[in-house]
Amino acid sequence: MGCVCREKSERERIGEVTYFYVEPHKIQNGKILIEEQVYKHIVQVRRCREGDIIYVIDGTSREYQARIQSSEGRTCIAEVIQVKDRICESPVFLTLYQAMIKIPRFEIILEKSVELG
Repeated sequence: MGCVCREKSERERIGEVTYFYVEPHKIQNGKILIEEQVYKHIVQVRRCREGDIIYVIDGTSREYQARIQSSEGRTCIAEVIQVKDRICESPVFLTLYQAMIKIPRFEIILEKSVELG
């Protein structure tokens, strides 16, 4: 199995889109420099090859669709195909009211509440 299907909408529909984090300074002039652990995950774990489409995020609310152009040594270069701004926070506001309960269960509820955001 290759790294990604050729159609993004198909991958999103079946929930298989994998995003890779790359530092913003490694994305310049429509090219993405992929090194170290991210390179290992893309090339050795996901078995992506030249020509495969990958999805990259940079921590600044941007998502990049890119095609792997070349892979040399322990780095590869991908060409940016599309850039989209991502909505990072849910627009839903939630107010949680919790009754007083015993400590062990309260800790579980507190943990799950924190996971909600």
